Amino acid sequence: IYNESKFYMKEALLMIFDEKSSPAAIYHSSIIQITRDEDTKHIPVVIVSTKDQATDRVWGKRQGAADYLTKPVDEKQLIDVIKQHLNAG
Repeated sequence: IYNESKFYMKEALLMIFDEKSSPAAIYHSSIIQITRDEDTKHIPVVIVSTKDQATDRVWGKRQGAADYLTKPVDEKQLIDVIKQHLNAG
């Protein structure tokens, strides 16, 4: 899926990953591929997760995530994070 979508992702402004939207293995490998690939590593990745331990946040940052939000996500917080990354790019 990643290789087929890579062409379209080059133009993406922001990627938001919700852990419930795909199986864990795909979720984790997609984040790593996007944040480390030369063609897509410029795209900010925001992780949205139910996991709220410090180790989970550290894991997200180590994978290259620009932000890590926990559920339930406050709408204003999500909008602020999106604006922050879109304005930075």
